[in-house]
Amino acid sequence: MSLAFRAGTALSLFIASGPAFSEPATPEGATRLKELFQTYLGNTPDVITVTPGGENYRAVVDPNPFFALGAEAGLTGTVTPMTLTLTDQGGGKWGVEQDEPFALTIDVPDVFSLDLRIAQSRWSGVFDEALIAFEQAEAEISGMRLEETFAEPGGPKMSITYAIDEMSYVSRATAAMGGGVDATMDYKVSGIVETISSAPNPDMPIPVSATFTIDSYDAAGEVKGMRTQGLYALLSWFVAHPSEEEIEADLAGTSDAIAAALPIFEALHLSGTFDNLDVVTPFGAGGADAGRFDIDLNGVVGEGRLREMVALQGLRLPEELMPDWVPQLLPDEVTLDFAVSGFDLAAPAAMLLEAMAENKEPDDARQAEILRALLPDGKLHVTFGPAGAASDIYDVDIEAEIVAGPADEPAGSAFISAGGIEAVLEALNDAPDDVRQGAVPAIMMMRGIAKPEEGGRYSWDVEFAGEKKVLVNGIDLTALSKGQ
Repeated sequence: MSLAFRAGTALSLFIASGPAFSEPATPEGATRLKELFQTYLGNTPDVITVTPGGENYRAVVDPNPFFALGAEAGLTGTVTPMTLTLTDQGGGKWGVEQDEPFALTIDVPDVFSLDLRIAQSRWSGVFDEALIAFEQAEAEISGMRLEETFAEPGGPKMSITYAIDEMSYVSRATAAMGGGVDATMDYKVSGIVETISSAPNPDMPIPVSATFTIDSYDAAGEVKGMRTQGLYALLSWFVAHPSEEEIEADLAGTSDAIAAALPIFEALHLSGTFDNLDVVTPFGAGGADAGRFDIDLNGVVGEGRLREMVALQGLRLPEELMPDWVPQLLPDEVTLDFAVSGFDLAAPAAMLLEAMAENKEPDDARQAEILRALLPDGKLHVTFGPAGAASDIYDVDIEAEIVAGPADEPAGSAFISAGGIEAVLEALNDAPDDVRQGAVPAIMMMRGIAKPEEGGRYSWDVEFAGEKKVLVNGIDLTALSKGQ
């Protein structure tokens, strides 16, 4: 989402801590609004201007004076002042609108530079003081172009260019049963192009670059229990304590402000699809006809969870430098899906904030206690799949469940199913002798201990039994590897 959109969101949130202003807009109301904005953006002169006009307030935020604060560090920059129209809709609700181009430049010589241009950014929403969030918002941007460079002393210069032709966004929010805000978000993006490149250097004398393009990208998100009140109170705290010295002078207050914003959110889910991914590198071109993804994670809560899934269809891998026998063995479809649970983020966070409040670095004993709190059962639970790969001649499906911890060996099980083994063995006939001599015996051994299934498929039940023992369909592979 554009910086202009995010700034509009933040500015509108400032309204939440003050009373609703009666119509028409008045100079007194504008003064009160400006004071509320300054609670979050500080009192730097010329940053905030609020003027009444009919039934609306016109708010202009000009971040350019902030760049002067970084002059001693060599930082320079410019940003387009952002103009918002605020309308009191009554009942603690405010309409907010923004429609303008946007530009931002930042430069730290020989370290970092950024140039962001948005041809047009249109945004509107209704902010609800009771929610401390937008009950609805819609945005459209067009012609976004971003250029960044990074450099480390003695290291190569990295460049990134990123472009979006069109993007739209819709969100809705309601009060959450357990506190905070529940919200949904929908994105549509088209015409995505990203290029990453590195200048020649002693370790890599040939320039390296990769260009990624995606025709379209659609995503839907849902967040549960977002702690908007605590998050914006935390923003206010850091605005009121802008320097490291001021923060360290009141670490107890900083700890309390962070704690009030936790768990940030209860849970977050994001899923989406994309069409026609193309990747071009000096070593060949590839991509995928389509893809989908799914992400689930919890906030800073006791029942930690993270899950990620990505699936690619019509996978195209660079074949220009491959021997003729390789392409037929490459997959056309790939699915990766894993989840991690069994960890607790809330308890360790509370311990770290307590140490911050006391201005104490955790000693070895305390660090061990924090680790125990992170893993209440002493173990992580990891699941993998359903996942797998497929081509015109074979397919493989995998599901696994593993439990592992610092003090224990991994334990768990997996189920693997495959079809097309004979076709793979036949395809390997065209491979060089050294490849056949390594791959063919291994595949035949795995086929030999497999359980035959219908349709010419084979399956393997795998058990990680502890003591570094692995059983496959009841056969101890550990013993086989030792020649027993």
